[in-house]
Amino acid sequence: MCGRQLGQLSTGAPALPDQRTRSRRHSAHLRPRPGPLSDPDPDGHPTMNRTRILTYIAITAVAVLVGVGVALAFTQPWNREAPAPTTAPTSAATSTGAPDDSVADDISDRQQIALEAARIMTTWTPDEDLNRTAAELRARTLMTKERAAAVIAPERPATGVEWLEAAERGATSVPNVELNYATESSETGVSVTATWTWNAPDGSDIPEEPGTQPRRYYFEFTEENKIHDYSY
Repeated sequence: MCGRQLGQLSTGAPALPDQRTRSRRHSAHLRPRPGPLSDPDPDGHPTMNRTRILTYIAITAVAVLVGVGVALAFTQPWNREAPAPTTAPTSAATSTGAPDDSVADDISDRQQIALEAARIMTTWTPDEDLNRTAAELRARTLMTKERAAAVIAPERPATGVEWLEAAERGATSVPNVELNYATESSETGVSVTATWTWNAPDGSDIPEEPGTQPRRYYFEFTEENKIHDYSY
């Protein structure tokens, strides 16, 4: 009986696992796992490595400084676009000979008449004109009857080095006239500044007599745009 029970115990008991197999399994469970990207804190929770934190902070600071530097560079005066150049309006006051057609629309009828009157009054041919008043007589068509009748040429001839030299060489004056905005004028008045050169047939220069140029004319007009008075 006892022998039978021992046999049953020997045959029915489960076999113990082989010690070598168990060692291999145990070793497999003990293989080191890849560590986290951060070191654990005292409680076992992962934390960022101090070196990596400092690296991230440094990279972020550099990026911010670069961005600020670029923004400041674009706001500097030398990086701003230069304003488009502006062109000053051209004056419509100048006229050589007859009033310039290109500026005729920019000046009034009275101004054009004043320029024409000054041009006529400073066009002389001393070899033919007894004196400078002869030119004023030629401008009487622009005046009222009363003012035209008041233009009287003196009987004595003109003198002066410039006039006599021009008469000797058969020269004619070539005027340059322009509106004079520097002189205050009334609503019916126009001021004109006149200068001139001499054109001699032989091309020679006529010396300018000091104190004769420029001439500044002041014309007063009627409502019909006739010159009723003038002075220089």
